[in-house]
Amino acid sequence: MTWPEALDAFEASLDEHRRALEDGGAPPPPALGPDLPGAEHLGPLPPELAERARELLRRCRRLEAEVEVRRSLLARRMAVATPDGSVRPPACYVDTTA
Repeated sequence: MTWPEALDAFEASLDEHRRALEDGGAPPPPALGPDLPGAEHLGPLPPELAERARELLRRCRRLEAEVEVRRSLLARRMAVATPDGSVRPPACYVDTTA
């Protein structure tokens, strides 16, 4: 694996994660990390690829932030306010005897 191939794989992974987030019901693709086959032989990042790597990192951080915002909004929607003002998770059972 070369650095351009590794950056291409990272970019493709970001695109897949973005599509999964936008589709809403799609499970996220597998994470792409240091266990990428061949990554242990890459060596230092060539200077001419540094700007592309920085841009991909910025895209990754924006996606992480958006996931956190959506997770937080969903957690708030799922929480139930009680009469005393505290918040508890909704009940997770249905009484079928009534």
